[in-house]
Amino acid sequence: MKNNINEQERIIWGHQVVIETLKAGNATKVFILQGRKDIQVQQIMSLASSRGVPYYFIDSREFEKITGAVTVMGKVAAYVLPLNYLGLEEFLTELDNRESPLLVLFLDHLNDPHNVGALMRVAEAVGVEGVVIPRDRSVGITSTVRRVSAGAAEWLSIVQVTNLARTVELFQERGFWIYGAEEKGSIPYWRADWKRRIGLILGSEGRGLSRLVQKKCDQLISIPMVGNINSLNVAVAGGIFAYEFFRQKNNFPNFPISP
Repeated sequence: MKNNINEQERIIWGHQVVIETLKAGNATKVFILQGRKDIQVQQIMSLASSRGVPYYFIDSREFEKITGAVTVMGKVAAYVLPLNYLGLEEFLTELDNRESPLLVLFLDHLNDPHNVGALMRVAEAVGVEGVVIPRDRSVGITSTVRRVSAGAAEWLSIVQVTNLARTVELFQERGFWIYGAEEKGSIPYWRADWKRRIGLILGSEGRGLSRLVQKKCDQLISIPMVGNINSLNVAVAGGIFAYEFFRQKNNFPNFPISP
């Protein structure tokens, strides 16, 4: 069973996220800045018409009023339905029927919607099965997350849980090997075995993995660095890990950096 995040419509903007929201059936109204007649706008109008979604041409003042932003990418916006979280047991059952290797992303109390949106964009791009986030002390799937994800959030299975540590245990009971991203991990990410059922946990901005969640990990992995700055943005780090999974899953050759 799926539970609504909330009952309020939200506003998103940008060509790609509006297009993906329309394709997913999550848009209720579309707004286009007057004077726009390019191919992307034609595509948006066509998608809206085919799905019975009304669209309106409005002036810049009204556009700014609707979005609350002076500068809006693409000058296209939409009201969207709230996304639904997938139930944990339903998600686990779905995964039981999927073949390995596969990857599930766990976000350990991330609070920046830009990081969460960027991670969802990467996750969807490499075929991650879904994203698990805690209910408390963590950003939910807000309009900013959806916008930054460029529409990826519309297609991902997203699960919200009360107890992340206990949820990790449930995945382990279903045969998942859990990697935790940590600066002092025991092995570099390219030496990890990604060709199985993997759960990857990314820690919060500034604090990293929470103590209890870290203890639940089967192994900690790291991204070696040689520069003066010894840390990476969590979205950047997540992208590196996700593409190593993608590389190994598809049997691509090692990159030159691998010793």
